[in-house]
Amino acid sequence: MNRVDPVNISYITAPDEYSGEAGLLLTRVAGTESEASMLALVNSIFTQMFWSELVEKQQAKYVTIAREVWELWQGYKDRL
Repeated sequence: MNRVDPVNISYITAPDEYSGEAGLLLTRVAGTESEASMLALVNSIFTQMFWSELVEKQQAKYVTIAREVWELWQGYKDRL
């Protein structure tokens, strides 16, 4: 998440700035059924942690996060 930096804050804060969001995502990722549901989850988490207007303005960044996490999740599930 720091690489994508959807809220444009990682350059001025600690390297673990998105650890709260990442933690929430990890606890809920198993409930996703598609890349679209992953995007809905990512949007929900960031809206909860920040505000909806910011999420709407940076939607391309959330799509990137959702796609990457979905691909990682699918790879992980394939190894189970």
